[in-house]
Amino acid sequence: MHQYMYQLSKTTAFIFAQFILFAFFTATAVADIESTKQFTQHTAHYSVFNSSFITPEIAKVYNIVRSKDQALINIALTDNQQPTAGGVKADVTGSVSNLMSQKIPLNFIEVREQNTLYYLAAFHISNAETLNFDIEIKSNSAQPAYQVKFSRTLYHDEEHDEKQVQ
Repeated sequence: MHQYMYQLSKTTAFIFAQFILFAFFTATAVADIESTKQFTQHTAHYSVFNSSFITPEIAKVYNIVRSKDQALINIALTDNQQPTAGGVKADVTGSVSNLMSQKIPLNFIEVREQNTLYYLAAFHISNAETLNFDIEIKSNSAQPAYQVKFSRTLYHDEEHDEKQVQ
């Protein structure tokens, strides 16, 4: 009986350790999904994700290709005085480059869903590729543009092998 309890304890400890590791890596991955950069009057929210994560319905409405080698960058600008207002209209431009300094301009589209306003741009990715993003957000002509620069390593979504516009 004692040996069984010892074996059970080792098994329980192993499962618990796996759970902790899973929780840590999941929390790390989730924390990396969305980031923010605060400015005096506004906060920029940005995230990068594989295009296959969006629903086929949204892809169809905005003519977005859902594919393992396509990703999207999402930018939203909120007013610091009214952070729940749903977004501030802005001109969003930018580029993405790989570690070999190959630079591609990003073409953002404005997306309005009920009271929410954000900007999306699609781009091609290679598996396990680190990309550098250089984004400029201008909320109105009276202010200088906000600069957001960050890097992300992106991976193919192997569950979605075929390119498809849904």
